[in-house]
Amino acid sequence: MGRPQARAASNGGRAWMILLATAILSFGGTALAALSLHGTEQRLIDRGLNRRSVVITDAITDRIGEYTTAAGYLAAAVGAQRTLEAGEFQAITAVAATGRLPAADQVGLVAATPTEGVAELQEHWHELGATTLALQPEPDVPAHYFVVLNRELTETVTGFGVGEDLAGSAPMTTALSTATLRTEVALATVGEPDGIRFVVVAPIFSQVAGHSLTGWVVMPVRGADLLRPAIAGTAQDAVSATLTAPGDSTPAVAPGDSTPAVAPGDGTPTVAWHTDRPTISDAVRTTAVTIGEQEWALTVRPTRGLLSRNEATLDTAAWVIGTVITVLLVALVASLLTSRSRALQRVAHATAALHSDITRRKQVEQRLRRREAELVGFAGMIAHDLRSPLAILAGNADLLFEESRGLLPPDAMLSLDRIRGTATRMSTLIDELLAYATADNVALKTAPVDLNALVNDLVAEYRGNPAYEKAIFELDLLPTIDADPHLIRQLFDNLLGNALKYAHDGRTPHITVDARLEGDVWALTVADNGIGIPQGQHAEVFTAFTRARGSENRPGTGLGLAICQRIAERHDGTITASPNTGVGTRFTILLPTGAATPEPPSEPPAEPSADETIN
Repeated sequence: MGRPQARAASNGGRAWMILLATAILSFGGTALAALSLHGTEQRLIDRGLNRRSVVITDAITDRIGEYTTAAGYLAAAVGAQRTLEAGEFQAITAVAATGRLPAADQVGLVAATPTEGVAELQEHWHELGATTLALQPEPDVPAHYFVVLNRELTETVTGFGVGEDLAGSAPMTTALSTATLRTEVALATVGEPDGIRFVVVAPIFSQVAGHSLTGWVVMPVRGADLLRPAIAGTAQDAVSATLTAPGDSTPAVAPGDSTPAVAPGDGTPTVAWHTDRPTISDAVRTTAVTIGEQEWALTVRPTRGLLSRNEATLDTAAWVIGTVITVLLVALVASLLTSRSRALQRVAHATAALHSDITRRKQVEQRLRRREAELVGFAGMIAHDLRSPLAILAGNADLLFEESRGLLPPDAMLSLDRIRGTATRMSTLIDELLAYATADNVALKTAPVDLNALVNDLVAEYRGNPAYEKAIFELDLLPTIDADPHLIRQLFDNLLGNALKYAHDGRTPHITVDARLEGDVWALTVADNGIGIPQGQHAEVFTAFTRARGSENRPGTGLGLAICQRIAERHDGTITASPNTGVGTRFTILLPTGAATPEPPSEPPAEPSADETIN
């Protein structure tokens, strides 16, 4: 082969290698971009699943709460009667027949008796107006639980019959015992061939006979009609949701069915909600939902309705655009190898397309960042806009409470007082939500902050509260730092407030605040002798809405320490919790050194001075 031919063959091989390398590099870049956008889509899906799971769980809990609350009120009304006759029971339960409880079949009154008292119980209720009552005792049971009165709420009642003995139903006897022992409403779950049935059981304690147990109010509820509004109304077409009782593994609805259904499923009830929208990911969220004494499993899967059309096609668009660019680049290189002029022309077009693609990707990233910021701002806006109507509600409740003293019965006054307390707790939650939202995105306005003056001012405020007049505050000499005065005050206010709120019932609160310089960082410490944080939860308490074990019976929202962490991080610092020496908790805040260093005291006192220790 001559030299020209060899050179031509060599150039041809080199051209193919260049074309192949160009295609590999371009497809590699496209794959990286598509994977990145796919990861963004998955994060959006995960966030949406978390939100939907919480909303559906809350909706189910609220829906069940409506019926348990209603049964509790009916039991209280029955217990207030000196002698309950059949006609009075019908009058009391008339409110349940107004359509407010559409899933309930009936409201019944259950009375207990041993075997030897069956005849006497039947005669007793005959005298009280239940003239057609015929008790049907179960054989070989130590005690009987008869339905002696009943009010039907639907035309086709499939619940308990008058005179039926519930002693033959293990779920019912368990619910009756639970309601009696806990003196509160219990819930029984019964799987029947036509679907789930819950039975709400409320104990009746006589208010005229020494608060003694006189029976139970039972309310059979159709599970499908109870849970359908809760699941369907919140899931909509964004997710498919399946609510499964313990031990169940068979969904009751096939994919694509948009009608909620209920079926036994391996002997255990299951409620499912599926839409016609196809699923978009293998992601799944399983959340525990407490229904009665059981932990049900809520499984949520995303559909195309969870994301907007643009969000759901980001990775596909990246592949399409990347493939087009790859083809253009390969054609460009091929043209470059054959004609310089044509190659220059194609380079210009390909470069313009590449810049356009980069610009679009940057715009997508900016939209995602704006959307995250809008979510935080939206939470703050919602919390802020709720404060005004809540303040009006609280004010009217206080006014009504004061003007109704001596005019309303104790039960009504107790309900008003509960409204006032609920409004106060709601106001506290909104304030902390607003603080949590603003702590992360409000602009920092730094200035020299004298921590001595700031902490002493907070201590003086707490000292003026009679509830904390015995508390002991031991304050060390604190530095002056460059920080946002409002946020730093909020940080120390939360820590001191927590130390007082979670004080040990058997000890006088003793709170110590000190500081030490560690290189170019101030280590500020707030220590107390309170109930402390259980081992293994010292990091978890800084997560929003997380409360340590042992603090359930004390007021709080689980946002205080999360706000403290955001404030510390906004100042390029950290906050950690650890066990205090002996008892209690020690919080350590590490902040960069500020403008001034505190001067040492002229005479080191042997004991804390009057300004440093406040009783």
